[in-house]
Amino acid sequence: MSITNNEISQGSVLLSSPWIDDDTFAHTAIYLTRHDMSSSVGLILNRPTNSYLHHYIKDVPKDIPLYNGGPVSKSQLYFLHDAPYLIPFSTHVCGKIYWGGDFGQVKRILNMGMIDTSRIRFFLGYSGWDASQMDKEIQENTWLRYEGDFNPITTPSSNLYSTLLCGEDVSDDIWKMSCISSSYEEQ
Repeated sequence: MSITNNEISQGSVLLSSPWIDDDTFAHTAIYLTRHDMSSSVGLILNRPTNSYLHHYIKDVPKDIPLYNGGPVSKSQLYFLHDAPYLIPFSTHVCGKIYWGGDFGQVKRILNMGMIDTSRIRFFLGYSGWDASQMDKEIQENTWLRYEGDFNPITTPSSNLYSTLLCGEDVSDDIWKMSCISSSYEEQ
């Protein structure tokens, strides 16, 4: 695993720079569900809400957590999963990860116990960037690309940022400077 500012693509995991001056994206890990010439779309992985899916959608099992996916369309529900054979109209992101699909079917398979909640993650809102905005922010080192084995559905959100950035959970602020400095020195 390593942190780089190499070219990004759909399926990349991005970590905000520790020096970013933006409350929305400070200390975030984002999974890019789309990155092309027209736009970039991603979901914040480490911002759990205090809400559950059943607070917004009737007739679904309780205790399915919701995450804050980003500042765009915060009242809309988005989801990642690894079960395209159970959820039609899903969009392939990368590897075994899919985005969206027939939500009526999602409700059915959740209620029938056909999909374990460790195979699907729900988000309110998403993060979005226009055309080349994301590439520009990468060049400015606003975002760092995490290179390593990663599953955006099953990876716990607790301490995700520091674990991906430094390879361990570090709770005090002093690590930010030394961790980033050593990451760039290794390259």
